[in-house]
Amino acid sequence: MELQSAAKDISGGIDPADVHEPGAAWKPMHHHDAGVAKSKLAKRSATKRHWKTKMWKRRTQLRLDRTAALHAARANSGLVTY
Repeated sequence: MELQSAAKDISGGIDPADVHEPGAAWKPMHHHDAGVAKSKLAKRSATKRHWKTKMWKRRTQLRLDRTAALHAARANSGLVTY
């Protein structure tokens, strides 16, 4: 509210040096809550990391196989690629 009134005063023609600026109290509270962060960290350490799951390992291996097949096809095609 104070910030809006200061902006209104300045846009109304009052010299900015004469307008009372609101202090740090006008800033909204930070969204970070330390308690929530600690609880999420504790939950995360109890669960498996995503790269340790079978699904992640299978998808990674599929990507590697697909890339190797693409490189082999390019090498066997005779096309010059830079």
